[in-house]
Amino acid sequence: MTKTLLSAINSDPSLAARALKNLYRRKTYAVGRPNGHIDTFKKTKRGAEGYIKREQQGSYYDDYLQEMVSYGSDMFYEEIKEQDILNPAESLVIWFRYLKSIQGQSYLYDQALKIMKSLSVSEEVKNYVITGIDDMKNNRGLIIIEEEPTEELEEKNETQQQQTAPEAQQPNQESENHSEAVTATYRLNEEKNGVELYFSGKPSEEIRNVLKAHGFRWSRNKKCWYAKQSDETISLAKQLAGENDTQATEQTENDYNSHLTTAQKETLSKRLEKENVKPLRLFKKEGFILLECINLNLSQENQKPFYFLIFGNGQESGKGYSYPLDGFELIHTFEQTEKPITAAIEYPEINIDDNDQYIIDQSLIDREHNSHWIFRTQKRDHNKEIRELFNHYTEKTKEVIATTENEYYIFKLKEALQRFKKHYHQTYIKYLTAKADNPSWAVTGRAGRNTHRDQKVQDRENRYMLEVVYLPKQFEKELNKYKDKIRKDEKEALKKRIEQAEITVPFKTETKEFTYMGLKEKKRVYSYQNYWICRLWGCYRIFKDEKEIHDMRTTDKLEDAKKYISMLVQSEQNTTDTEKVS
Repeated sequence: MTKTLLSAINSDPSLAARALKNLYRRKTYAVGRPNGHIDTFKKTKRGAEGYIKREQQGSYYDDYLQEMVSYGSDMFYEEIKEQDILNPAESLVIWFRYLKSIQGQSYLYDQALKIMKSLSVSEEVKNYVITGIDDMKNNRGLIIIEEEPTEELEEKNETQQQQTAPEAQQPNQESENHSEAVTATYRLNEEKNGVELYFSGKPSEEIRNVLKAHGFRWSRNKKCWYAKQSDETISLAKQLAGENDTQATEQTENDYNSHLTTAQKETLSKRLEKENVKPLRLFKKEGFILLECINLNLSQENQKPFYFLIFGNGQESGKGYSYPLDGFELIHTFEQTEKPITAAIEYPEINIDDNDQYIIDQSLIDREHNSHWIFRTQKRDHNKEIRELFNHYTEKTKEVIATTENEYYIFKLKEALQRFKKHYHQTYIKYLTAKADNPSWAVTGRAGRNTHRDQKVQDRENRYMLEVVYLPKQFEKELNKYKDKIRKDEKEALKKRIEQAEITVPFKTETKEFTYMGLKEKKRVYSYQNYWICRLWGCYRIFKDEKEIHDMRTTDKLEDAKKYISMLVQSEQNTTDTEKVS
């Protein structure tokens, strides 16, 4: 019975959170029923017994049994230990079970997101749940995950984290070197018309951004980046993996295929396609071959050579981690070295100066005007209105782009602008069509109008009108989001420059009287020529003459403010020297 209640707890994040909340001395008491339903959690055994006793005081007459039955007749309690409960804030297993249980029930997807937000989950769990629900929606309830993550895997990860915890406190030079040496291979999945990219480690943020820009998505199941086959995606995959990879693979296969039967080729090919298999060597003896490989799903210290014997008819037999190689002939050694990613990668080109392409058919404009002409003094030029709106937002986008050199931000801004223009144009056409199909009663008269139909059409027209109003506001939010990101990046870059800078000019300490924000102040200042520093309202502020030009952060020190002025002075000197030379 404990297994029934425990499995129910570890399959529902909200139940697990309640159980963890009711822990007392590392255990709780779950009160439930034989079908796995849990009524409540109690911190003590006495509390659980008292709850059941109170529930059993009520009774009712069961027509089927033809006898009186108490409400809590089948209730029982069980002790649940803390170590047996999966933490919904960190465990992927419990979320997988929960998503699997609500699979196909779209009305529960929003509830799952609410539960996730209320539990303050880790970033890994958050991405897992959001992506999982998105996958279920797009695949009509069919979740991509095929295998459930195991508790052993999580325990192993926890053990590794505990073992590497002291190392994590030291400068992470090894991880940086590792990220620089990430290698990539690609595979064409003809069955699904896809391109699959496999990396030896986590690629850099720049590479991930480029992959997303070219339409690649991350597959949790296959541990690869995938996209539909096109000239663009295949070209990028070849660029990341190296142009000669395909030729090398074909040459490698030709080296040993001459030793194999057709059935052996098919079986070996299926074995090598498995993502957890890393081939090492291939042997031959008296009509059968022996493949030596390792299982990548195991940790580094547990990766030992495993052997598969493939007979001439294609049948395969696993031979474990040790097998005598006497009499076998080595026919191929699989290449283990891979080249790190060194190729320069670019984002797709997007032309945003295409506003003249968004045109509304003149016949639709005429129909819409004829349906509402009575309220107008002149005919509206909808094409001109759309063109002016798109030109306005194109210019605003260019202004934001001009403030950054981040190629990913530039690509995302252009992509958002084009998406806005396309969506707005389509919605605007729907709006005009709805107006044209529903002429005003002032034009047609009230006679013979179906009130119910007229109201439905009017509601649809109103929805399109609201969407037309909402889309520009939504795009402005997108613009502001990237403006904030650019400002944040500039502040981080300035912070690094200040940290690396040196104080190269002498400062004089003096008392100065001045007016700031309409108030007269008398403060100690630190000055150099026409620059001076003063601590006002919680932070150091930098002035040039009597004008404030910069305010430091509240955590910045006086030394940082002096470094900032030194940078400004050095910049002015460089500008002056350049002008003299020119």
